[in-house]
Amino acid sequence: MEMKQASVILLMFLTVSVQSQNAAKLGEIYDFEIGDVFHFVNEGGSLMQVHGRFIERFEITDKYYNQDSSIVFYEQTGTKYEDFPNTGSESFVKTVSYVLNDTLEGIDSVYSDSTRFNGRTVYLDDEWGFDTGYDNVYITGCGKEHHDFDPWASYYYIDLAYFKKGAEEWGTPVFVGMESPDEPLEIGVYPNPVSDQLHLFSDGLPPAMGTTRIYSIYGVEVGNSKIHGGKDVCFDVSGLDPGTYLLRITFDDLKIRKSVTFIKK
Repeated sequence: MEMKQASVILLMFLTVSVQSQNAAKLGEIYDFEIGDVFHFVNEGGSLMQVHGRFIERFEITDKYYNQDSSIVFYEQTGTKYEDFPNTGSESFVKTVSYVLNDTLEGIDSVYSDSTRFNGRTVYLDDEWGFDTGYDNVYITGCGKEHHDFDPWASYYYIDLAYFKKGAEEWGTPVFVGMESPDEPLEIGVYPNPVSDQLHLFSDGLPPAMGTTRIYSIYGVEVGNSKIHGGKDVCFDVSGLDPGTYLLRITFDDLKIRKSVTFIKK
C-alpha cells in the first residue's frame, strides 16, 4: 500500500515537473522593446496552388503598462504587402496587449536550436487530428508563429523571417516587389558594412538616368537620388542610423529594377 502511494506521488511529481518545464509566461514570449523590428511571411493555399502571400513588417514604436503593471501594451507601426496576387501595400499602426503572468497552455515540447532564432527558447503546441493539424510556435522575445495544415485540402502559415532586437539580428529582411527576375544585371555595394560613403558596382549599369531609393528594414523610404548608369555611383549614408537597409535602383525607361541590402555601422 505504501509503495503504491509512493508511486502515485512520484507520478504526480513527474507530471508537475514536465508541466513546469513546458510552462512559459506571455511576458517572456512577448518581451519587446521600442525599436524591435519583425518581418513575418503569411501564405495560404492548397496542394495545387498558392492562394495568397502576405508580407508584414513592423517596428515596436511604443510600450506602456496598465496601472498595476500586469498588462503590457505595444504599439506596432509597419507595412503589410499582398505579394501574391500583387495588389499593393498598406501602412498600419495598431496596439496589442498581453497579460504578463498568463501562462501558455497546451505546450507539448520545448527546444532551442542555435541555427534558428539565435538559439532562443521555442515552445511548441503540436496538435494533429485525422484531417487537420496545427502548430503554434512561440519564440521567447519574438512572439508567435502559426502553421495550419489539412493534408487533403489546404494549408496556412505565418512564419517569422527576420527580427532585430537591439544589436541582435536573425534571418533575412523581407522586401517585396523590388526585383526584376527577367533582368540578368547584377549589382553590389562596398564597403559593407559602411560608415559614410557607399559605392555601387555592377557588371554593366546601362548609360541612362535612373533613380535610387533607400528603405529601412520596415519599409520606410529614408533617402533617394538620381544617378547616371554610365558613371561611378557613390552615396553618402553617414546620416543614417545604424542598421540594415535596402538600396533599390530603378531605370524606368528600360524596365529595370534591382536591389541590394547593406548594413550601416
